[in-house]
Amino acid sequence: MIFSFYMKTTLFSLILLTALWGATPMANVRAGDKDWDNCNASGPEQVIQGCTAIIQASQESNQKLAQAFYNRGIAYKHQNKLNNAVGDFTQALRLNPDFADVYYQRALVYGHRREYDQAIQDYNQLIRLNSNSARGFYGRGWVYVRKGDYDHAKPDLDQALLLNPQYVDALCQRGSWYVHQDKLDQALEDFSQALRIDPTYADAFILRGNAYSRNGQYEIAIQDYDKALKLNPLSADGYYNRGLAYELEGRFSIAIPDFDQALRLKPGDPDAYMGRGWAYAKTGDYDQAIKDYDQTLQINPTDQRALSNRRAAYFRKGEYTHALADSWRLKRLKLGLPGIAIQLVLLLFSISVLVLVLRKRLK
Repeated sequence: MIFSFYMKTTLFSLILLTALWGATPMANVRAGDKDWDNCNASGPEQVIQGCTAIIQASQESNQKLAQAFYNRGIAYKHQNKLNNAVGDFTQALRLNPDFADVYYQRALVYGHRREYDQAIQDYNQLIRLNSNSARGFYGRGWVYVRKGDYDHAKPDLDQALLLNPQYVDALCQRGSWYVHQDKLDQALEDFSQALRIDPTYADAFILRGNAYSRNGQYEIAIQDYDKALKLNPLSADGYYNRGLAYELEGRFSIAIPDFDQALRLKPGDPDAYMGRGWAYAKTGDYDQAIKDYDQTLQINPTDQRALSNRRAAYFRKGEYTHALADSWRLKRLKLGLPGIAIQLVLLLFSISVLVLVLRKRLK
């Protein structure tokens, strides 16, 4: 949120300034007001223009200059100019080290850029300034989950929900934490509570569907994905996860159109290519399966699942040379060149021993 600071001047003050300085100062006051109006506007370009004018004039207090840097940082963030945004947020904090909202916004950018340690430092500062900041605890818990530090994530998510029991995002994040720990009953309760609070939250239906699917309740999971897609027909995750649930039920032909739609909405998604490739393979269309595995490997050449599945598809087609080539690629990924060398040495040693044994028996 961009906070508004408007310069309020009484009529008496304006008259006094005009009497002392003539018409020019009044024009300066109006120009300053216009810059602040732009700096507090909603359009990013307008905000950047107004805030830049204020910053370049450098006639405001540190607190107001910090506000100008903060507003411009928000505008840059909306334009996805994240380096510019971080630079402005950092400058705002130099001018006003206790500006809590700046720590929050900079932490969001750091989290988006996967600079998790910096994000945690900013959330620490936010919580230091406001120990009742539910969004601070939630944000830090979110980052801990992304780091894989689940032990630290759970207490932060609990605290966020203690401060704000209606915090839907925190409920969903904690539910995801429970899924990771295979505590599916608690996960389902958190997702269901989130949906009781906000029945229009499509992502919560997807997350609950994932928990049902992990629990083997594929039909109920598909119902949740249906609800999510009704709320948000442009959800690539909704189509992908429903396709996956169909596959787990063995309904491969029905799964393929969902993966098609997921890829239309999110081109280049390696997981969707993998899912569709598996569905094609299970329906006997190995050529299409191999094409999808090829796409996955173009995106991630070290994806061992894709290599393994493509090898199986080649084998099913009778293309044994290609299958053998993929086998060697898999060995190289799993063992590395030194590991393969060791295996070859052991193989040669075993052959030598076998030859010696056979010679002795022949004598």
